[in-house]
Amino acid sequence: MSLFLKKCGIDGIITAKIRISKQAISLGMNSLLRFFALDSRAVDKGIQQILSNGVKNIEILPGLVSTKVAPRIRAMVPDVNLVAAGLIDTSEELDLLKKYVDGVSTSSTVLWRYKW
Repeated sequence: MSLFLKKCGIDGIITAKIRISKQAISLGMNSLLRFFALDSRAVDKGIQQILSNGVKNIEILPGLVSTKVAPRIRAMVPDVNLVAAGLIDTSEELDLLKKYVDGVSTSSTVLWRYKW
């Protein structure tokens, strides 16, 4: 799959599957690994996956959970890039999140003009 995307000129992918992420990286593509912070167990398991696979680019879902999860991830992987995504729809939420993550993904076109 990743090789096909690479041949199509795609620069990178967003995926929840570590195998696909590693494959994309091996082909010189960017990869953003989705991190679903559904509960404490999922967070612990996700952090272990990050550590054991050397993941450097993570998308945390839902986005507002980043305020709690991002500090834990950064404590173990200081050079990680974090993106908050999902259920972000106000500038107040962006103001809060910018203290914790490097970027935000939102479908709210109004927020696309926000000065990060």
